[in-house]
Amino acid sequence: MAWELLQQQADQAAALFRAACAAAGLRSCEVIVDPADSASSLVRHAHCSDLLLMSQPDPDRPGHTQARAVLEQVLLHSARPTLLLPYAASFKTLGQRALVAWDDSREAARALNDALPLLRQAQSVQLLSWRESLEDEDLRPRLAALQQWLAWQGVAAEAREERSEIGVAEALLSRATDQDADLIVMGAYGHSRWTELVLGGATRGLLDAMTVPVLMSH
Repeated sequence: MAWELLQQQADQAAALFRAACAAAGLRSCEVIVDPADSASSLVRHAHCSDLLLMSQPDPDRPGHTQARAVLEQVLLHSARPTLLLPYAASFKTLGQRALVAWDDSREAARALNDALPLLRQAQSVQLLSWRESLEDEDLRPRLAALQQWLAWQGVAAEAREERSEIGVAEALLSRATDQDADLIVMGAYGHSRWTELVLGGATRGLLDAMTVPVLMSH
């Protein structure tokens, strides 16, 4: 009986989605009802897509913990970039004013490459890196090299390194507000997931408090 109820709910959600696509005037849409685990299903179907679009889980809604777990698994295992939309905001534009968080990691490089189709159409792109202390690596030479690579890709970007005594997530969101950004690009889980869950981290901070759309890749 529980399985039949889940099937009915899935069919109802599929019907609502088809109706919303028709009302939006989309030329085509595909709706798939998959009995597999949510995270593994999303990861598998994303293989045949350019971009996976998901919502930030609303902590005030039932099922938040499960939705957050699904999102984390998708971010860790998806072979495609994931664009996350804040649950408490709406936006008239996307990607016109982009901020790229850069720490010279593999994850950051992949996210930047995945975001190129959006960045090529942006009005402004800013590369940002933070140093919490003088002992941290000076990434300005790497930022300059990255700026040149982006120019070869058709993206004109500004690059800057800043000092910050607050966490990267907080600094990034503060800068996004200052710049009226409508997109943040960053790597997901540059450290192990369990380290970030225990110690915090930029990924977890953005998932908790995002105020603008965020494109992440792992």
